[in-house]
Amino acid sequence: MMKKFRRRLFKTFIFGAVALLLLLVTGFIYQQVSTRQDQKTFIPPGKLYSIHDENMHLYTGGQGNATVVLASPLILM
Repeated sequence: MMKKFRRRLFKTFIFGAVALLLLLVTGFIYQQVSTRQDQKTFIPPGKLYSIHDENMHLYTGGQGNATVVLASPLILM
């Protein structure tokens, strides 16, 4: 009786682990495909500059003598 319970518990654990792994792999693939599609669809205006081996997107516009620079904090990892 105990052997049967252990076998059933082991099969349930294996099934759950395989289902979780399949879910993670499917989510990863979906994220990669969606990211590539978004990069093609939503092309940002402006130019891409390389600063300290990092890419920074800058958009310039307007006219006049005043210069306004809006910058978000750079997070270094």
